[in-house]
Amino acid sequence: MTVRRFLPVLFCWVAVATPLFAAQSQYDAWRGQSVTWIRVGIKDPDTVQTLRSDSPLLVLEGDRVVQTIKPGGLFRVTSARIQRKGYRYWVHIHAAPKRQDVEVLQTKLEGLHPESAFKVVKQKDGYALRGGPYVKKQDAAAARDALVGEGYAKAEVVTSKTRYPLQWVNRFYDKFDLRAEKEVGLVHADPNQPIRYAGTAYRGVLRFRVSGGKIRIINELPMEVYLRGVVPTELGPNVFPELEALKAQAVAARTYALKNMGRFNRRGYDICDTPACQAYEGTLNEHPLSDQAVAETEGVVMYHGDTLIDALYTSTCGGLTDDVGNVFPGRNEPYLKSKSSYVAAYPSWTLPKKDPPKAVAALGGHLAAEALLYRLQPIDSDAALGAKQFQKYLEQLRWIYGDVPTYRGPEHVTVRAFWETLAQLPAVVSVMKHQFHPADSVRPLLGRDLDPGLQPLAAFLLRFEFVNNDEVARLDSEAPLLHNQAVALLLQLAHAWGPEPEWDRYTVTDVKNGVLYLQRGTRSKTLALANVRYYLSEHAEEWRFQSQPKLEKLDRVYLIDGPFPQNILRIQENYKVASVDRFSAYDVWVDKKSVEALEKRARRYVRGLRGIRDVKVLSRSAAGRVTELEFVADSGNRRVKGLNIRWSLGVRDNLIDLVPSYRNGRLVHLTVMGRGWGHGVGMSQVGAYGMAAQGWRFDQILTHYYDGVEVAAYVGKTKPDSGSP
Repeated sequence: MTVRRFLPVLFCWVAVATPLFAAQSQYDAWRGQSVTWIRVGIKDPDTVQTLRSDSPLLVLEGDRVVQTIKPGGLFRVTSARIQRKGYRYWVHIHAAPKRQDVEVLQTKLEGLHPESAFKVVKQKDGYALRGGPYVKKQDAAAARDALVGEGYAKAEVVTSKTRYPLQWVNRFYDKFDLRAEKEVGLVHADPNQPIRYAGTAYRGVLRFRVSGGKIRIINELPMEVYLRGVVPTELGPNVFPELEALKAQAVAARTYALKNMGRFNRRGYDICDTPACQAYEGTLNEHPLSDQAVAETEGVVMYHGDTLIDALYTSTCGGLTDDVGNVFPGRNEPYLKSKSSYVAAYPSWTLPKKDPPKAVAALGGHLAAEALLYRLQPIDSDAALGAKQFQKYLEQLRWIYGDVPTYRGPEHVTVRAFWETLAQLPAVVSVMKHQFHPADSVRPLLGRDLDPGLQPLAAFLLRFEFVNNDEVARLDSEAPLLHNQAVALLLQLAHAWGPEPEWDRYTVTDVKNGVLYLQRGTRSKTLALANVRYYLSEHAEEWRFQSQPKLEKLDRVYLIDGPFPQNILRIQENYKVASVDRFSAYDVWVDKKSVEALEKRARRYVRGLRGIRDVKVLSRSAAGRVTELEFVADSGNRRVKGLNIRWSLGVRDNLIDLVPSYRNGRLVHLTVMGRGWGHGVGMSQVGAYGMAAQGWRFDQILTHYYDGVEVAAYVGKTKPDSGSP
C-alpha cells in the first residue's frame, strides 16, 4: 500500500488507535451472541460499490479481523479480477521533475476528482501521477479524456495487476488490497453501530463476494435486528400506527425469514432485500413503534402442525385473500386459504351541521371554496361587478398581490377596465419591465385587431396562460364584467402567485362530546368541532361543501396549514368499499394502457408474443381473481397463469376486470379495473391494521388469515418430537 509521505501518521492504515487483538476481542463478543443470524443479499451486484466510513471499520476474513481502517468519508470497494489476468486501469499523468510540484498537482486533482485516488510515482525523468484504479478500460479512458480537456495533454491509460479480488480506494490512498482470498467483511469498530452503504445505514457486517466479475454485498446480522428493518418497511408505522398490526407483521416476517433461510445459498446469502422476499432497507425506516412490535414478539412464529409455515403476506387483498394454488400454481399449503377482510364494523358519527357559504349559490362549490381558502369574501350575486366591490376584492387579496392599485374606471366594471387595473399590479409591472422584449408583445398577437395599448398586457396574460387566444380578443370589451367572472379571474391570479394550501392528514380515532380525536403517525391531536366553520371534500379535483358529513373510525381528514383559514375541516370521502383493507391507497384502482404499451410490457413475460389483437379472461377463482388469461395475437395465442397475469398486464393484483376498446376488430386500448395490491395470498397487511384498530390482538389477526396455525415460540423449522427423551 502506498500513502502520502508528507502525511505519514494521519493516513497510514496501520497507525490505528485500536490494536487488532483488541478489535478482535470486541468483535468476538458481539459475534458470539446466542442468536439466529441471517445473511441478506442487498442491492444489485456491481463492479464498484460505494460506501461511507465516518468511523473506524474492521476488515474481516470470515470472522477474523485482518485489517483496521480509519475514517475517510466516501470510499469504494472495487473488483480487481473482472478483467482477464486481473488487470486494473489507471490514468497516468506526466508531471514534473520535483516531487513537491507533483504533490501540489495531486492535491489539486483530488479536489477536482474526489472519485479517484492519485498516487505519486517516481520515473527516470522525475515524478508523475496515477489516478484510479478503474476496473473498466472505458472508465479510465473517460477520466483521461476529462483530464486532457483540463489541459493535461499527456494523460494516458496504463494497466497493472493484483493478486487479491477486492481493493479499497478513497481520495487519500491510491489503493490497498482487502486481504482476503474469497469474501471480505466490513463492520463498524463498535459492531453495534451501523455502517453506511449507498446512502443507507446497515447494522451488522457487510460482506463482499466477487461473483461473475461483480461484487455482491451481503448484510449479516442477528434475526431480531434484521426484523427492525423489515417490519417498518413492509408496514409503515407512520401511516399504519397500530401496535397489534405491527406485531402481526413482525411474527409473519420472522416466520417467513426462518422458513426461507438458505433459499439463496448458491449466491452466498439466505434471503433477498426486495418485496420478492421481504422489503428491507437497513436502518432507513426503523421506528420506535415497530421496534416495540419486534421486541414484544421476540422469537414468536407460526406452525401448522409441527412445521413452520411459509408466511406469505400481501399489501392489500381487495376484500378477499385467495387460495395459494390460484396464484402460485402447484402449491396447496392448507394454511394459505381464501379469507375475508369483511370482518369488522367501525363506529360512526354524524358531525354537527355547518351551513356552506352563501356565495355557493352564485359561484358554485369549487369557486366558493377557492375564495374561502384565499380569504376572498365574495357576495352572493351573479350581477355585474360594481366599482366598490371590485376595490374590496383587491384589498382582500393584498396579502398575495402586494400593493394594489386604486380602481378609477366606470361604476360598473368593464372587461377592459378590469384588466387595465390589474395591469398596474406590482408583479405585472415588474415582469413586463424586466422579462419582456418589445418583440414579445408583437409575435403572439400577429393578425389580431387589438388596441395597441393593451398588447403588452395581452402578451403577458398569454405567456402565463391567464387567458386563451379567444379571450384575448375580448380584452378591450366595454361590456360589464359579471361578478362570478371577476371572482374566478382574481382567484386564478391568486392561485398562480400565492401559496398553495398545505394539508396535514390525520386519522379519526374517536368523536365524543363535540371533540374530534385525531392521530398522525404516533402523535395524537384533538379538534373542537365548535371551532370548525366549514366541511370541505374533494371529488374529481373539484371542491364541495358538506353540511353534515358522517365519519367512521380510521377515516382520513385534513387540517390546513400556513396562511389560510384554520376553521376548515377537509374530509376524505371513503365510500368505495367496506372491507378492513380499505385504508390502502390501492383498495380500488383503475389502470389504462394503449395496446402498444401493453405489448411492450407483456413481451417481458410472454415469450414470442407479437401483435396483440385481444385479451381474454379464461377462468377465475372463487375470490374473483383471474387464474388464467389469454393473449390473442398475430404470433399465436398465449396463455398465462398465476403471478404472470398481473406482471404481463403491469397491474397491481389479479383481482381485475377488463374493459377493452377495439378498432377494426383489433384491440387498441385496455382499461383494467381492479382491487388490491400484491399477490393476494396470506395476511392482508392493511387488513391487519384495520383489524387491530378494532381491538384484534396480533395472534387473532394471524389465526384469522392463516388457517389452522399455532402462534408459538420458535423451536426449529420442525418441532422436535415431544415424546422423545
